[in-house]
Amino acid sequence: MKKVENQRIDGETVALDGKAFVNCVLIDCVVEYSGSPFMLVDTELKGCRYVFFGAAKGTVHLLQSVGMMPFEPADWGEFPAVVQ
Repeated sequence: MKKVENQRIDGETVALDGKAFVNCVLIDCVVEYSGSPFMLVDTELKGCRYVFFGAAKGTVHLLQSVGMMPFEPADWGEFPAVVQ
C-alpha cells in the first residue's frame, strides 16, 4: 500500500484505492473509490465530492436498493457523490 503522509491536497482528484493516507487534509477534492483496500488515519476530508467505480459502485447500488442510501444526490446532505 502506498503511503501518503502529512499532505494538504487542495482541489485535486484523489484515488483512495491502494493508498494509506496518514495525517493528511483533502480539501475540495474529487475522491475516487473503486473498492480496493485503503486507509485513512488522522486524515480529514473537507468539502470533497465522492465518485464510485467498479465494486464500490455495486455496493452503493445495493445500499440504495435496500433503502440505506437515498437514490438522489440532493438527499445525501453533506455527502455529494456520483456513481459511474
